[in-house]
Amino acid sequence: CDRLACARAAGMRGIWKVFFKQPLSDEALEQLFDGLAHTATRRVVWDAPGAYPSLGPTEEWPPFHLVSGLAYAGAMESPVSCMETQAIAGRNAATLISQSLPPAL
Repeated sequence: CDRLACARAAGMRGIWKVFFKQPLSDEALEQLFDGLAHTATRRVVWDAPGAYPSLGPTEEWPPFHLVSGLAYAGAMESPVSCMETQAIAGRNAATLISQSLPPAL
């Protein structure tokens, strides 16, 4: 089950952070979190200039491997920017670095 459905089934409480392009009405939030214990809602309108830059497609990616023992985990940031791809990029950087280390004794 998805996280909200599992939380509903278990009667769990927690802190939830949601992002939408437009502010959600109270009714929409109630429907989204139906069945979860609720104590407070805090809304933050994030409209800081430059916070979410519009990145256009790129044909070239920066290199992952810079020099021996140094990898650029942010190489995927421009063409594919999201937390999931950054987690993969971090894993890739760690793998590249581990491959450049001398073998363990």
